[in-house]
Amino acid sequence: MKRAAKWLGILTCLGVGLMSGYMSWAQQEGRTDEMTAENSKQLAIGDGSGWSFPVGQWTEDEAGVISPPDERNLHSRAFYTAEGYTDLAAEFEFKGDYRANGAGSAGLILRAADAGHFYFVYFPWQGQTLRAKHFWAIIAKVEGDGYLRNIKAVWVPGVPIEVDRWYKVRVEAQGPEISVWVNGRFALSVTDETYKSGCVGLAGYGWYFFRNINIQGAPVDPPVWSNEAQMRAEPVALGVSTQAMPTACMAPNGDVLLGSAQSLLRSRDKGRTWDEPEKIIVEIPGTTVSGVSDYGSTMFCTAEGRLFVMFWCDDTPPKIGISESTDNGYTWPEPVPSQVPTEPEWAELAKPPRSPYGPLVETEDGSLLRFIL
Repeated sequence: MKRAAKWLGILTCLGVGLMSGYMSWAQQEGRTDEMTAENSKQLAIGDGSGWSFPVGQWTEDEAGVISPPDERNLHSRAFYTAEGYTDLAAEFEFKGDYRANGAGSAGLILRAADAGHFYFVYFPWQGQTLRAKHFWAIIAKVEGDGYLRNIKAVWVPGVPIEVDRWYKVRVEAQGPEISVWVNGRFALSVTDETYKSGCVGLAGYGWYFFRNINIQGAPVDPPVWSNEAQMRAEPVALGVSTQAMPTACMAPNGDVLLGSAQSLLRSRDKGRTWDEPEKIIVEIPGTTVSGVSDYGSTMFCTAEGRLFVMFWCDDTPPKIGISESTDNGYTWPEPVPSQVPTEPEWAELAKPPRSPYGPLVETEDGSLLRFIL
């Protein structure tokens, strides 16, 4: 009886929690719908009237599915410039495509002052997230230089990411707060006061589709529109070999470091420009291993601001060395050999060919983990 009572108590608490979450959604939705009951608009591309397309014409088929230009879309955008909005609730559906390079994103533009200043609620997909079924939701802003600056990004549990699948999204913008739900699940919320009002729009990367776009909110006068905007879509040759998968991290001073083989690139302005490649030639004593890569010897900066390269030599047992730079990656001392278990069971598991993959992972207590394939 005590066990039954305990389970009943747990289930009751769970039920109260679920109902509380539901009521929060319902109350929020009810408040917004009441405010905008007479101001609901279904957005359609139609013949393009009232829209602005800085990078190619968007289209809509007979079923109401909206598509960007049918080409490799790096950063296509469509702005509804006939009206502006301050506070609103938007609902829409989107679907991603695995076409071409298998990566993409799609989302809603909010409060656009012009083609280069707006908020962007978007949802990316690519190889690893698709394999892991991890759905990510991001709120970013664009401030005139073409870069998406993510304000907040979260993984949305319970929503698997897949291509060729429709997802239903709700976005609310109330004052400085922007909140997002996906398939009825709360995803994230941010507070930002950069943009107060402006136009809505659609945007993405790769191939993607939208349908059933509904905007609830009192329209306001749109801004004087300009399509002048920087679009960071041009390829940049960085001058490093692609024979080794690059490894990257941010140095303690904020420089972005990108390493590949024996070359190290540095950006002092968050990736806008890059210095000439530097040499990074560090070897584990007693081996011929040198250079860096996301497979094997990788760079990492800890939460306390310590900058490492973990060097790996695929031996039995494997040899591991740690080199720590104290000058933001300009110089690297000889790696210090790490202690490696010598038990036969571990040596058997780690015998060649084995390779570490991806970055180091730091736990809350400062321990460093590395996955081995």
